[in-house]
Amino acid sequence: LEQKMDITQKAVTMGRSLRAAYSLKTRLPLKEMHIVTRDREQRNILRQMEDFIKEELNVKAVLFRENEEDLVEYAAKANFKTLGARLGKSMKAAADQIARLTGAEIQSLLDGAVLSIDVDGFGPLDINADSIVVQRTEKENLRILNEGALTIAFDTEITEDLKNEGLARDFIRAVQNLRKENGFDVSDRIRIFWNGSEEIAAAVNAFEEKVMEETLTVSIAFEDGLTGDKVPVGETRCIFRLEKV
Repeated sequence: LEQKMDITQKAVTMGRSLRAAYSLKTRLPLKEMHIVTRDREQRNILRQMEDFIKEELNVKAVLFRENEEDLVEYAAKANFKTLGARLGKSMKAAADQIARLTGAEIQSLLDGAVLSIDVDGFGPLDINADSIVVQRTEKENLRILNEGALTIAFDTEITEDLKNEGLARDFIRAVQNLRKENGFDVSDRIRIFWNGSEEIAAAVNAFEEKVMEETLTVSIAFEDGLTGDKVPVGETRCIFRLEKV
């Protein structure tokens, strides 16, 4: 059980770090998360915890990949620290050979294979994963993080529906905070009167049922000329007035 939670927590922590690195707010749902691991046991555990991962990282789908080549384009550089002492003056020739490795060859090295390359002035040279430094170029719309055998990626294409859902979640958060500030009981039903941007209005209209359900609201009304403190929602601010039913 400890191993299961450790592996799951690692994937979730990597996902949160990746969101933070690219300013992808947790309340913004993402289309897909890709998981690649060369460890079969690790992959089986993450498959079992798929629903938990989806909920924790707010993604619509988790896809498991056999290898990173579905997500990235590989390039390799020679690891001068590892090879320099062995190759001496032949280091540049070896580096040129390693730079020409194909994506499939790089993947095989990462999977534990040993390749033999012919280096001018040196002869055959066996290389493994420690002999290279792998550079990963993300494919379109993907943001990727790798730690050891585990690679995760988010599809960061934000559709109109995903954007609206994220804004609706922000709207819900704002209302929930105001409920607490107003001293409402957790079971109190309310009416929401609000004023804000057309962008927020479109999101609230698209997810009105979800907003009402999660905030125990019987009606939501846009009110022109509403005054009061402005509350952050998304990248803008809204004004609210809540009434207990």
